[in-house]
Amino acid sequence: MGKQRNRAALRTRKSVERSAKRTPGLRSKLTGFSFEDLERELSRRKAEATRLWERRRELLSELAEVEGELSRISVQFRGRRIVGTRMRVQKDVRVARGGRPRNALNLVESLRKALTGKTMSVAELVREVKSTGYKTTSPNFRTIVNQALLANRDVFKKVGRGVYTVA
Repeated sequence: MGKQRNRAALRTRKSVERSAKRTPGLRSKLTGFSFEDLERELSRRKAEATRLWERRRELLSELAEVEGELSRISVQFRGRRIVGTRMRVQKDVRVARGGRPRNALNLVESLRKALTGKTMSVAELVREVKSTGYKTTSPNFRTIVNQALLANRDVFKKVGRGVYTVA
């Protein structure tokens, strides 16, 4: 019975040695430290992490304040350049990652709503859609509206040159 225990202990020791060989340096890096040293280092790192998380929370709060001030003065940043200083940023409009505003209705639905029961030119449609709250950053919004009217002939009917109504 004693021989069997010795063999099992020998097998266990050999498997530990093999695993130590598979992960070189793992045991050698920690062997010089006492358990108290390791506990002290762990508590030091926990304290440092807690301090850093608190600092991160404070910085995020400060950043939110700065972004709020920037939105109040209608300035947006992309990278380090100031862009779109003429564009008004409002709280009810969500801006996607690329700086593109999201609207409740897409352009075709907004145009259909503006044209229902009316006949308008493209320029009038641009003014009407923008006045109803549609947000865009396009410098050529009139061209975009014209393309939407032409691409959706099943929704819009061309009455005359540059004049449309709902089909």
